[in-house]
Amino acid sequence: MAIALYTRRLVAPQLVGLTGTKLVFAEAGLNTLAAAGAGWINCALMRQKELFEGVEVQDEAGEVTYGKSKAAGRSAIFQTALTRIILPVPVLFFPAFANLALNRFGLWPKNVKAGKMAEFALCIGSLTLALPLSIALF
Repeated sequence: MAIALYTRRLVAPQLVGLTGTKLVFAEAGLNTLAAAGAGWINCALMRQKELFEGVEVQDEAGEVTYGKSKAAGRSAIFQTALTRIILPVPVLFFPAFANLALNRFGLWPKNVKAGKMAEFALCIGSLTLALPLSIALF
């Protein structure tokens, strides 16, 4: 959590001059960068034992253990870190792009309460649709 906050504070001043579409893309990218960075560092710290000591390599049935492999440990951590980087991408970009598209076509509600409900619906839709799609990649 703290890593995401520091990443946002570091990059946020660069967004001051941006407006419109560039600001939407930049904010979605910044949120994705913060979430992905925090997920990657969390994965590396929590699984550092596997990185240094390796993981046990077994046959497909799990009956025969061949020994420990540092290369397999690095590969496992890399794949897990990659999932932590990819998972937040559609969840954070989908609402921003949908909001931008609705504004472009003049479909965004003028009423503040209706606008908040539309934002809520986009976030729920993102979690309902985009998250399973990103998990399906792996």
